[in-house]
Amino acid sequence: MNKKFNKLIYLILLTASLMSLRLLAFGDPGSVYMQANAAYQEKDFTKAASLYQSLTDSGYVSAEVYFNLGNSFYKTGNIASAIVNYERALKLSPDDDDIRFNLTLANLKTVDRIETMPEIFYKRWIKSIVRLMTPFGWSVLAVIFMWLFLFSGYLYLFGESYRIRKANFIMAFFSIVMAATTYFIAEKSFRETYQDRTAVIMTASAYIKSSPDSQGSDLFILHEGTKVEILDELSGWKKVKIANGSVGWLKQDDLEVI
Repeated sequence: MNKKFNKLIYLILLTASLMSLRLLAFGDPGSVYMQANAAYQEKDFTKAASLYQSLTDSGYVSAEVYFNLGNSFYKTGNIASAIVNYERALKLSPDDDDIRFNLTLANLKTVDRIETMPEIFYKRWIKSIVRLMTPFGWSVLAVIFMWLFLFSGYLYLFGESYRIRKANFIMAFFSIVMAATTYFIAEKSFRETYQDRTAVIMTASAYIKSSPDSQGSDLFILHEGTKVEILDELSGWKKVKIANGSVGWLKQDDLEVI
């Protein structure tokens, strides 16, 4: 037991030491963030982008950092990188109107105008609900409803009067339905935020091939800033789908995953 405990303490101390070294090497993230903000205010957008990028590269990420990084790239004319970071910010803060507005502005500067496939109304409705909150927000709501179910169930089982038991039976039924619903939404929100693979074309133009090799037929061309969904990958190639449903392969170096 003592050996296991000592080993655990050693691992904790080792982890803390490594984290401290990382912080020392990187510097105070708050200070770097303020320097980046100052550079942006001084219209040194290249420096601001570099500083914001250093934060994200070191794991200090938030919707605000990604948003500011996107703004910096937009100001330097790097539209593809701006779109990537606006999309990342939107994943972390799906209800932020400023992010959506700037993303729309950036998309207006892209070359490709792809007609989106019509979506069944209930799928649009579900997506709009899922994006009302972050996965964490939906998870908290699911836990609250679960606790409400347990509390109501307890009062139903041990209530002294028929009226109390009846009211709590209704509440327990409502709570378990809402707990299941919000759990489903939280899971879908998590998949959409962290598991759905989307990317942005980063090169001026990219030929989409019929197969994952240079000898494949050219199906169509995509340009910088276009968003794609990644379906598969093989030997340095990505199988992608665009908004109109067209599918093909392109080199993984031509895109950046959101």
